[in-house]
Amino acid sequence: MSIEFEVEVKIERLKQVGKLIIVCGLSGSGKTTLIREALCKIDKVTYLKTFTTRKPRSEDEKANSIEYIFVSQEQYQILKDRSQNWDHTDVYKDSYGADIDESRMIMNSGKNLLVASPPNLEIVNDLKQKYGSNTKVVLIDVSSQVTNGRLSLERNEIEQSRIEVDSKVNLDHTRQIADLIFIPTMKLKEDVIQFCRIINQLI
Repeated sequence: MSIEFEVEVKIERLKQVGKLIIVCGLSGSGKTTLIREALCKIDKVTYLKTFTTRKPRSEDEKANSIEYIFVSQEQYQILKDRSQNWDHTDVYKDSYGADIDESRMIMNSGKNLLVASPPNLEIVNDLKQKYGSNTKVVLIDVSSQVTNGRLSLERNEIEQSRIEVDSKVNLDHTRQIADLIFIPTMKLKEDVIQFCRIINQLI
């Protein structure tokens, strides 16, 4: 087998590897809603399901969450200990994690993974380092004034704590590392169409 042929084979394999698309946005920016719609409308896209010790915010979230598998702290620790390559993050005093090797297997099969993230540079850069050059970042660019207004309607302790944290976030830092920035119109139908175009552009 010639060196040129080996190079061509490797390049072709790289083309077939899926991407990890990190969708960043403040709490209440609509990123979960947009991701849910993208999962329904775009082939070869699935969600990087994450284990978390966070309590579900409702019975509906507990039963139908696209993002999380809710576990106890003890269960989470068992999963983490069993994995040889665990991605761990603490957000709002709760633990979040996923098995990197399992995620890479999905990507190597040609599937693209979506994952929601707060616009936290440390978290985003950590994911980029762990998943490599096939990682892309989309920022849902909505100000904290807008998202805080949405969260305030929930009127519960969890949402109030997120308002306090997100009010201190500087989105300028995330804008600098984002591959694409999406500014929603707050009209769901239009936003879904545009968001799906962005995801298709990246994959």
